[in-house]
Amino acid sequence: MRLKIGDVLILEETRGPRTGAAADADPSKRHVVRLTGVTPTRDPLTGKTVLEIEWGYEDALPFTLCLSSRTDAPDCEMFETAVARGNVILIDQGVTIDEDSEEWVVEAEPLSGCCGCEGAAIDVSWVARPFSITLSETRLTHAEVFDPIRVEILSAAILIQQDPRKAVASVRLDDDQTISSSKPEETASGSASLNWRNKWDWISKEDLLSSLPADRHFVVEMDDEGIAHLRFGDDDCGLQPDPGLNFRARYRVGNGTIGNVGREAIVWVSRRSGLLSGIQLYPRNPLPASGGTSPEPVSHVKLYAPHAYSRILERAVAASDYAELAGRDAHIDSSYAELAWTGSWYEADVALDPFAKAKWDATLTKDIEQQLERARRIGHDLRIVPARKVPLAIGLQVCVAANYSRSDVERAIREVLSNRRLADGTLGFFHPDQLEFDTDIKASRIVKAVQNLEGVLHVEINEFRRQDIAPNKPSSSESSLANNFIIIQRGEFAQLDNNQNFPENGTLTIDIRGGL
Repeated sequence: MRLKIGDVLILEETRGPRTGAAADADPSKRHVVRLTGVTPTRDPLTGKTVLEIEWGYEDALPFTLCLSSRTDAPDCEMFETAVARGNVILIDQGVTIDEDSEEWVVEAEPLSGCCGCEGAAIDVSWVARPFSITLSETRLTHAEVFDPIRVEILSAAILIQQDPRKAVASVRLDDDQTISSSKPEETASGSASLNWRNKWDWISKEDLLSSLPADRHFVVEMDDEGIAHLRFGDDDCGLQPDPGLNFRARYRVGNGTIGNVGREAIVWVSRRSGLLSGIQLYPRNPLPASGGTSPEPVSHVKLYAPHAYSRILERAVAASDYAELAGRDAHIDSSYAELAWTGSWYEADVALDPFAKAKWDATLTKDIEQQLERARRIGHDLRIVPARKVPLAIGLQVCVAANYSRSDVERAIREVLSNRRLADGTLGFFHPDQLEFDTDIKASRIVKAVQNLEGVLHVEINEFRRQDIAPNKPSSSESSLANNFIIIQRGEFAQLDNNQNFPENGTLTIDIRGGL
């Protein structure tokens, strides 16, 4: 297998680690990754040539994947329990349609106010009549469009996500290069031949407010029956088609949750033309499809639209405006902003708390900074600053039931209070996506999370503080164990990684008693 950076692999458990039987493989242990590094090397133990592969933090496995195991004694034979599958392509549900129509020709009409009497030699100016296009097929696909440059660096986890608020119509237009005549009858008679560009350079946009007069943009308006109507510009906001132009469209149809098929649902491939010889294709989708969303019901639009447009924030004046605008990005969990006086003017300092899957997106900060730059108040400087993390020090005393192993219970406690995604897909208590700016940490929630674990009889907290506060010397402005919660100040969020290599990022100590 010739792998390179940017290729996609699916890691899949194919046998049960205990029995070695294919029927015992866990179908939920399948995960897609996008390679960020491919390095040929040699195994120092066996001397075999191996290929080391790497993927980004966003594609980290949400479960433990066993690669190989052994049968029970006396055979003790080694067998593989997982594989990495290549030849992976990203597909979507729907059909691509090419359509043209005799009605998709921009007609002309004489400019109002001109008059040509019989025998008079005058020029008559022609302008385009109001023009629109209606597609024949319904259920036009709407999807989020990624920047082609960013696609090369996006992880697999981010690439398959779809934000309905950023979806645009999947349709493009092409026009012929027929030159309009002062007499439209010549064009209608066929004296000018069609010369298609085949560039599909008319692009769908959400609106034409920011389109320039020369931009080949149009807007797709959907009616209640799911029929798409295409509206063009007026030479101020978007280019108005010239008289005589003939259009054709290429678009996708297929929307909604019907495309979210389950795993192993795709079993064959069809071709529109031609035959394949000498090879056999056995397609499959090890992972379930996702991202398909049904259109929002009209009743919901009527209910929520008046409130949604009661105050549309387009300009940032106060610090909260900067935070709200930054938090609109689908990759941001929470955000915080404050106006700092520089001695001459104010500077808007914005801190971001991205979701774990987007934490290492190198372009995220730059994209949000560009969005805020368009909305910032004149006279304000703008700066994206690191979020202020507050490492915690927490100590527990746990009593274990007589029938349970102390080590097993301790492992379960560290899992539920971890900063990782657990094997069942849930998030640990201190996972970054569970914590937000200005959110206090309550002791009662930690006690509840531990007390609910099997084998725990009793739990007490004997240490509960910020690491920047010395033990037994709580500040009057900060919460302590006696108050049963830790105050997280504005612009801060809690952190407890419990990593022995980096104790400065928060520690968790457990005094476990009883049990076996």
